[in-house]
Amino acid sequence: MKQGNYPRASYALGVALEDQHQPAEARAAYEQAVIASSRNFAPAIYKLGLLEAKAGNFGKAAALFKEAAARDGAHVAASHNNLGVMLAQLGFMKEAEKEFVIALKASNGRLGDATHNLNLCRSLTAASIRQEYKMSTN
Repeated sequence: MKQGNYPRASYALGVALEDQHQPAEARAAYEQAVIASSRNFAPAIYKLGLLEAKAGNFGKAAALFKEAAARDGAHVAASHNNLGVMLAQLGFMKEAEKEFVIALKASNGRLGDATHNLNLCRSLTAASIRQEYKMSTN
């Protein structure tokens, strides 16, 4: 096999390496899939986003989820949901809420995580608004 010509093979290798708890090697395989596909193989971009999120690199993860969400496929709803989670982690609650709504629409309301996250986001936003109001009156 000539390295770099098979994005799906590199992606499959990344999945196998993740299953074997080898995230650094999995990352390299996913990056190879992305490069080999000229950044068009969205499942590998999505998986890189997951790895960055697990590593606590929320800004990087957000960019990868946004990139994956812009490409068609089964990953779109989850990409928007995870982008929302990263935005919330970064403190961008209004933008996060929008992503959860998009995730729900993309999944025809079937992505339970997006429903949970949307409700949580709205609850936290409302609590923050109430807290700000209390602070401004004291």
